[in-house]
Amino acid sequence: HKFLAYNVLIDSLQTQKKYRETIDEVNQELYVLGFGPRKPGLFDALRTIFQVSRQLKGRRATDMSSLTAYAYKDNDEVTQAMNLLFSTAIAAWSLSDVTTSIASAFKPFLLTLKFGVGPLSAFAFACHASILSFQGKLEDAYAYGELTLATMERNDIDTERECMARGTAWVTAM
Repeated sequence: HKFLAYNVLIDSLQTQKKYRETIDEVNQELYVLGFGPRKPGLFDALRTIFQVSRQLKGRRATDMSSLTAYAYKDNDEVTQAMNLLFSTAIAAWSLSDVTTSIASAFKPFLLTLKFGVGPLSAFAFACHASILSFQGKLEDAYAYGELTLATMERNDIDTERECMARGTAWVTAM
Protein backbone atom coordinates (compact mmCIF):
# COMPACT_ATOMS: atom_id res chain seq x y z
CA HIS A 1 0.00 0.00 0.00
CA LYS A 2 1.59 3.24 -1.14
CA PHE A 3 0.32 5.29 1.81
CA LEU A 4 1.34 2.91 4.60
CA ALA A 5 4.44 4.79 5.81
CA TYR A 6 2.59 8.09 5.76
CA ASN A 7 -0.32 6.61 7.74
CA VAL A 8 2.13 5.31 10.34
CA LEU A 9 3.47 8.86 10.71
CA ILE A 10 -0.04 10.27 11.20
CA ASP A 11 -0.95 7.54 13.70
CA SER A 12 2.31 8.18 15.56
CA LEU A 13 1.66 11.92 15.79
CA GLN A 14 -1.87 11.31 17.07
CA THR A 15 -0.67 8.75 19.62
CA GLN A 16 1.82 11.32 20.91
CA LYS A 17 -1.03 13.87 21.04
CA LYS A 18 0.83 16.12 18.61
CA TYR A 19 -2.44 17.32 17.12
CA ARG A 20 -1.20 20.52 15.46
CA GLU A 21 1.57 18.55 13.72
CA THR A 22 -1.02 15.95 12.67
CA ILE A 23 -3.19 18.64 11.08
CA ASP A 24 -0.22 20.24 9.30
CA GLU A 25 0.97 16.89 7.89
CA VAL A 26 -2.53 15.91 6.82
CA ASN A 27 -3.14 19.26 5.11
CA GLN A 28 0.11 18.84 3.16
CA GLU A 29 -0.88 15.34 2.01
CA LEU A 30 -4.43 16.43 1.08
CA TYR A 31 -2.90 19.23 -0.99
CA VAL A 32 -0.56 16.77 -2.76
CA LEU A 33 -3.52 14.46 -3.46
CA GLY A 34 -5.56 17.37 -4.85
CA PHE A 35 -8.21 17.32 -2.13
CA GLY A 36 -7.55 20.60 -0.38
CA PRO A 37 -5.57 23.83 -0.12
CA ARG A 38 -2.09 23.79 1.41
CA LYS A 39 -3.18 25.87 4.42
CA PRO A 40 -6.97 25.81 4.80
CA GLY A 41 -8.59 28.53 6.83
CA LEU A 42 -11.98 29.86 7.84
CA PHE A 43 -12.91 30.67 4.23
CA ASP A 44 -12.24 27.06 3.20
CA ALA A 45 -14.36 25.75 6.06
CA LEU A 46 -17.24 28.07 5.19
CA ARG A 47 -16.97 27.12 1.51
CA THR A 48 -17.10 23.42 2.40
CA ILE A 49 -20.17 23.90 4.61
CA PHE A 50 -21.84 25.96 1.87
CA GLN A 51 -21.08 23.28 -0.75
CA VAL A 52 -22.62 20.55 1.40
CA SER A 53 -25.68 22.70 2.14
CA ARG A 54 -26.13 23.50 -1.54
CA GLN A 55 -25.75 19.88 -2.66
CA LEU A 56 -28.14 18.64 0.03
CA LYS A 57 -30.82 21.26 -0.58
CA GLY A 58 -34.13 19.43 -0.75
CA ARG A 59 -32.52 16.03 -0.14
CA ARG A 60 -32.97 13.82 2.87
CA ALA A 61 -30.92 11.01 4.39
CA THR A 62 -33.06 8.46 2.56
CA ASP A 63 -31.94 10.00 -0.75
CA MET A 64 -28.33 9.05 0.01
CA SER A 65 -29.12 5.37 -0.50
CA SER A 66 -29.77 6.16 -4.17
CA LEU A 67 -26.16 7.28 -4.64
CA THR A 68 -23.90 4.92 -6.53
CA ALA A 69 -22.13 2.32 -4.44
CA TYR A 70 -18.42 3.01 -4.61
CA ALA A 71 -15.54 0.69 -3.78
CA TYR A 72 -13.06 2.99 -2.05
CA LYS A 73 -10.53 0.17 -2.11
CA ASP A 74 -10.36 0.68 -5.89
CA ASN A 75 -9.34 4.34 -5.58
CA ASP A 76 -6.44 4.76 -3.17
CA GLU A 77 -6.46 8.56 -3.37
CA VAL A 78 -10.11 8.92 -2.32
CA THR A 79 -9.68 6.35 0.44
CA GLN A 80 -6.56 8.12 1.69
CA ALA A 81 -8.27 11.53 1.59
CA MET A 82 -11.22 10.18 3.62
CA ASN A 83 -8.89 8.64 6.22
CA LEU A 84 -6.81 11.80 6.44
CA LEU A 85 -9.87 13.98 6.87
CA PHE A 86 -11.09 11.80 9.72
CA SER A 87 -7.68 12.08 11.39
CA THR A 88 -7.81 15.84 10.99
CA ALA A 89 -11.32 16.07 12.44
CA ILE A 90 -10.27 14.20 15.58
CA ALA A 91 -7.00 16.14 15.99
CA ALA A 92 -8.74 19.47 15.43
CA TRP A 93 -11.48 18.69 17.93
CA SER A 94 -8.81 17.72 20.47
CA LEU A 95 -7.33 21.21 20.02
CA SER A 96 -10.78 22.86 20.22
CA ASP A 97 -10.26 24.00 16.62
CA VAL A 98 -13.93 23.90 15.73
CA THR A 99 -13.47 25.43 12.25
CA THR A 100 -11.03 22.75 11.09
CA SER A 101 -12.95 20.00 12.84
CA ILE A 102 -16.24 20.84 11.15
CA ALA A 103 -14.66 21.37 7.73
CA SER A 104 -12.86 18.03 8.06
CA ALA A 105 -16.13 16.33 8.96
CA PHE A 106 -17.99 17.88 6.00
CA LYS A 107 -15.38 17.15 3.30
CA PRO A 108 -15.86 13.36 3.46
CA PHE A 109 -19.55 14.03 2.90
CA LEU A 110 -18.64 15.97 -0.26
CA LEU A 111 -16.46 13.06 -1.40
CA THR A 112 -19.35 10.68 -0.80
CA LEU A 113 -21.67 12.86 -2.87
CA LYS A 114 -19.07 13.03 -5.65
CA PHE A 115 -17.77 9.44 -5.71
CA GLY A 116 -20.65 7.48 -4.18
CA VAL A 117 -21.38 5.64 -0.95
CA GLY A 118 -18.65 3.35 0.34
CA PRO A 119 -17.55 1.90 3.66
CA LEU A 120 -15.94 5.15 4.83
CA SER A 121 -19.13 7.09 4.09
CA ALA A 122 -20.51 5.79 7.38
CA PHE A 123 -18.20 8.15 9.26
CA ALA A 124 -19.26 11.08 7.04
CA PHE A 125 -22.91 10.33 7.78
CA ALA A 126 -22.20 10.03 11.53
CA CYS A 127 -20.40 13.39 11.58
CA HIS A 128 -23.25 15.00 9.67
CA ALA A 129 -25.75 13.51 12.14
CA SER A 130 -23.76 15.02 15.03
CA ILE A 131 -23.72 18.44 13.41
CA LEU A 132 -27.45 18.28 12.69
CA SER A 133 -28.12 17.38 16.33
CA PHE A 134 -26.12 20.43 17.46
CA GLN A 135 -28.33 22.52 15.19
CA GLY A 136 -31.42 21.07 16.87
CA LYS A 137 -32.50 19.18 13.74
CA LEU A 138 -33.09 15.98 15.67
CA GLU A 139 -35.28 14.15 13.14
CA ASP A 140 -32.72 14.69 10.40
CA ALA A 141 -29.88 13.75 12.77
CA TYR A 142 -31.68 10.53 13.65
CA ALA A 143 -32.19 9.73 9.96
CA TYR A 144 -28.47 10.20 9.26
CA GLY A 145 -27.68 8.04 12.28
CA GLU A 146 -29.85 5.31 10.81
CA LEU A 147 -28.10 5.78 7.46
CA THR A 148 -24.76 5.41 9.25
CA LEU A 149 -25.80 2.07 10.72
CA ALA A 150 -27.24 0.85 7.41
CA THR A 151 -24.04 1.80 5.59
CA MET A 152 -21.96 -0.05 8.17
CA GLU A 153 -24.15 -3.16 7.91
CA ARG A 154 -23.64 -3.31 4.13
CA ASN A 155 -19.87 -3.49 4.49
CA ASP A 156 -17.40 -6.09 5.72
CA ILE A 157 -16.61 -6.53 9.40
CA ASP A 158 -13.08 -5.05 9.29
CA THR A 159 -14.32 -1.83 7.73
CA GLU A 160 -17.23 -1.73 10.16
CA ARG A 161 -14.86 -1.95 13.10
CA GLU A 162 -12.71 0.81 11.64
CA CYS A 163 -15.70 3.11 11.10
CA MET A 164 -17.05 2.39 14.58
CA ALA A 165 -13.68 3.10 16.17
CA ARG A 166 -13.28 6.37 14.30
CA GLY A 167 -16.89 7.40 14.90
CA THR A 168 -16.67 6.58 18.58
CA ALA A 169 -13.41 8.50 18.93
CA TRP A 170 -14.88 11.55 17.23
CA VAL A 171 -18.11 11.53 19.28
CA THR A 172 -16.20 10.84 22.51
CA ALA A 173 -13.89 13.77 21.81
CA MET A 174 -16.94 16.01 21.56
